[in-house]
Amino acid sequence: AGESVYMDQQPETRAQMEFLESIYMVSGANFHDGAEVVNYPFDTWQDLHADDEWYRETSGEYAATAQQGSGVVKYMESVRFPDGITNGWEWYFTEGSRQDWINYYYHAREVTIEITEEKHPPASELPYYWFYNYPSLLRYIEQSLFGIQGMIKDKDTGEPLQATIRIQDHDKLGSQILSDSPTGYFARLIEPGIWNLEISADGYEDLQINGVESVRDQACWLDIELSSLDSDIRNRQSQKISGIAFLTGSELNLPVNNAGVHGIYIYDLKGKLVHQYYKNYPSTGRYMYSLEGTGLPSGVYILKIITPVDIQSYKIFKLQ
Repeated sequence: AGESVYMDQQPETRAQMEFLESIYMVSGANFHDGAEVVNYPFDTWQDLHADDEWYRETSGEYAATAQQGSGVVKYMESVRFPDGITNGWEWYFTEGSRQDWINYYYHAREVTIEITEEKHPPASELPYYWFYNYPSLLRYIEQSLFGIQGMIKDKDTGEPLQATIRIQDHDKLGSQILSDSPTGYFARLIEPGIWNLEISADGYEDLQINGVESVRDQACWLDIELSSLDSDIRNRQSQKISGIAFLTGSELNLPVNNAGVHGIYIYDLKGKLVHQYYKNYPSTGRYMYSLEGTGLPSGVYILKIITPVDIQSYKIFKLQ
């Protein structure tokens, strides 16, 4: 049985996760106190993020701008962090951080910015920290306008598509990104270089685009069209996904093609997220997935399984 992603979590955590699931985010930051440093991923793993070079550059620029512009001697320039940046795991190990969730599961970019050595500074001091940090923050936001960006659409209909965009021989630990399902827009923040892109979407032929150049402080725009699979393949795929029914109203025999942590999402036919779980599968195979306590009425739903490797979609029928 799966465990609810919201089980045993604080209301603030639930609210943030629900909000993030309702939007398309390219990059973000969360602010703490207790140190003066920009903390970049990961907190949980010793392995470096695939875009570690981009994170070091972007975090270093944030800290340097704050150091120079604040007018405060040694701001974001402590003995522990003379450059004002740190890898999370090198600083201290922690599990369940927001930045790791956003990077690994949500497939966006996020850092943690510690703005003061003082724990719980009085509210009267907050305007000073805003003054110290706002030029850096505006520049950090500007970074989301650069990198490899574009739109992904159906070649025949022009309909926007949600697709997975992967950098060949580069992405790992969830660093691939998704395009926005309502618009087809995507933004892949990445260090300067020449990259080969792999684009995939359910029901469409995979596409590879080679030699895409990312230039510092510029956006490389791509208009991408994906071709539908031929009718025979579509029919086979339709047969594969349309015969799932909840005879008991509580369990689904779920195919697991990739081991690891899966995000399991259920949408109604209007596209509203109605149920969400995370589950760690130790190996491939078929598993029983419990839907007890979901309160879903009878009807047709779309099941999406998002893994660090791919996205799988199924049409499911819930019967009383």
